[in-house]
Amino acid sequence: MLKIVASTNGSTLNTSDLSRSLGVSNSTTNNYLDLLEGGYFIYRLQPYFPNVTKRVVKSPKLYISDEGILHSLANISTFVSLIDHMIVGSSWEGFVINQIRFKVGNKVELYFYRTQVGAEIDLLIVKDNKPHVAIEIKNSNTPSISKGFYLACEDVDVEHKYIITKSEGGFTLKNARVMGLVDFLTRELDNLL
Repeated sequence: MLKIVASTNGSTLNTSDLSRSLGVSNSTTNNYLDLLEGGYFIYRLQPYFPNVTKRVVKSPKLYISDEGILHSLANISTFVSLIDHMIVGSSWEGFVINQIRFKVGNKVELYFYRTQVGAEIDLLIVKDNKPHVAIEIKNSNTPSISKGFYLACEDVDVEHKYIITKSEGGFTLKNARVMGLVDFLTRELDNLL
């Protein structure tokens, strides 16, 4: 099961597909997922669906909690093989979300947001029941941000917009702050909470 989950790391969870792949019922699959999440092997990032008129994705995204385990399950043994592997983007996304999850604890709620037409926020920090920070995660030092991120930010009326990249330093791109993960965690996040 973990190998199948690893191959879909960072994707929206489709329990029916997972059940078919495993040859078990949906309820058994959900029990397995609950056990894996309870043991901190995986986590489900829930979707944010406010009262908007848009059709939004309502299935959670599924992540392996430890990127080392993810890489092992995907038979990735070196950094060079990771860079060329198809999971490099979802691995980076999961790593960034994990670091933010650990830093914020229970101070805020974390979600993702995606409409059926593709407007998406990789990580949405909700504070006092209101969308507060939208984060786009890019496995690049020179990110190009889709129109969908900005449309999603308008949908949820978020106050702060960030693009987290692999490099440190920062600049502004269309009213979103672009910065590396370490800078975000050490210089920005505490002020946003």
